[in-house]
Amino acid sequence: MRLPKGEKTILLSFEEGTHSFEIVKLTESVNNSFALVRAETDGEFLPCKEARALKIEFIGDSITTGFGTLAPLGYGEYKTKEQDVTKAFPYLTAKALGAEYYAIAAGGWPIYKSKYADHAIPEIYENVDFFRNTEKWNFSSFCPDVVVITLGTNDFSYLSDLSEETRAKERARVKEEFIAFLRRVAALNESAKIFLLCGFFEYAGLLPLTEEAAKQSEISNVFVIETNSAVSLSDVRAGHPGRKTHCVAAKKLVEAIRKAVF
Repeated sequence: MRLPKGEKTILLSFEEGTHSFEIVKLTESVNNSFALVRAETDGEFLPCKEARALKIEFIGDSITTGFGTLAPLGYGEYKTKEQDVTKAFPYLTAKALGAEYYAIAAGGWPIYKSKYADHAIPEIYENVDFFRNTEKWNFSSFCPDVVVITLGTNDFSYLSDLSEETRAKERARVKEEFIAFLRRVAALNESAKIFLLCGFFEYAGLLPLTEEAAKQSEISNVFVIETNSAVSLSDVRAGHPGRKTHCVAAKKLVEAIRKAVF
């Protein structure tokens, strides 16, 4: 459903019987907000019996949010209506594993610095919300078994515009910030295995930096997963990975999680 700005009442009619429903917001919160005010029925709400054993937390940027998954092939202008998180690898991974998942992601946001955003993901990781609610998140309310981090693409886009000397210094800062962030994530999610997923775009140096950060963080439960790039799969949409690329990434991630967790 495409909802207008302001309040909207939605009436749904079903045949008599037991039904389940799911509400999924397809776009990221930095573009628009959504709140379910209340739900009513002329029948009764039954206790939720669903108990998902596996919990996954995803941390990332526009790739994680499904930016461009509904867009035509090419490097066209971004449109919110072309974003659908259910076509992106986090949703596909969680669905394949029957897991409950939680995502902290925003388009253009980096580990350290980006030419598309003024803030970085580590700045807001411990908050309830990016800006509307800066109260500290209660990490005991959702204890993930797995944390998947997909960051660095925006950092390397920023690095590509710098001189060689400046790029080397700033690359070192990216790695430094990445290591610090990995240690924070591990400390706040003590029992979680951490997967670093990269390769959606062919930025030279991103995979080696990710591997260096994983090793130098000295965290035992860190795994680096490389996926196929959108370019190699001829699947670039609005300058981002398309559905085919996300499906490939989800398949690789599911296999890696099953091997490490189960």
